[in-house]
Amino acid sequence: MNDLDLDEIERRANAATPGPWTGKVNSCVEAADEAVFETGCGCCTDSTLSEENATFIAAARTDVPALIARVRELEAERDGYARSHAILRAIHGALTDALPSTPIPALDSFDVVEMVRAAARAMAEDECAEMRAMLADAHRELATIEAITVSPSGVDGLIELVNRIGQKLESSK
Repeated sequence: MNDLDLDEIERRANAATPGPWTGKVNSCVEAADEAVFETGCGCCTDSTLSEENATFIAAARTDVPALIARVRELEAERDGYARSHAILRAIHGALTDALPSTPIPALDSFDVVEMVRAAARAMAEDECAEMRAMLADAHRELATIEAITVSPSGVDGLIELVNRIGQKLESSK
């Protein structure tokens, strides 16, 4: 379909007599009890005029503005999808660049959402595993502290343990 000049169509519609219109053959098309145009008495007009044509012409007065509004709404929706598509393509490109040995097929938005959810779950699981390991280390260190405080080496052993913990913290940065 060719591009429509919606502004020009709307300008013409707005310049016409306001609707709604009604129409009858051998009468006229009216708006607010005023004739928009006359179809004649039948003897002065083309014999092919029909009730259906008059109804269509009358309905066009309200149909055209409604169609213009709907086309603009759909174009805005399409533009929104185009922006989303561009974002998804950028995400796809970033993922492909980050994982060059793993080809990623073209994805739709639902695939990307699921990939992000899976990545978030994996990250959360990794963080939980790391936290569990850190807690286990802390538990062992606490047990060691407890053992040192009751041992004859006492304070020297505690200082050695604190130094080891400091070294672990530094190396994990």
